[in-house]
Amino acid sequence: MIQLNTEEIRKRCRKNGWTQGEFADKIGMDASALSRRLSGEVKTSLFWLDRMSNLLRCKPGQLLTYEREGVNS
Repeated sequence: MIQLNTEEIRKRCRKNGWTQGEFADKIGMDASALSRRLSGEVKTSLFWLDRMSNLLRCKPGQLLTYEREGVNS
């Protein structure tokens, strides 16, 4: 399953001195909506992924992670 790499997003926000709420404001999203996306409760669209990557100055793929379903670690 492909999902947002929350650790990478949070690391990049900290590097820029932004809280999660400030980051949400900067991409034009409600803080609770961003929280639901980061937790995996809601899937994000390419539109929002593009906005996030532009603001964080990285490639969209750098904000994604892949986890295999049904595999125990």
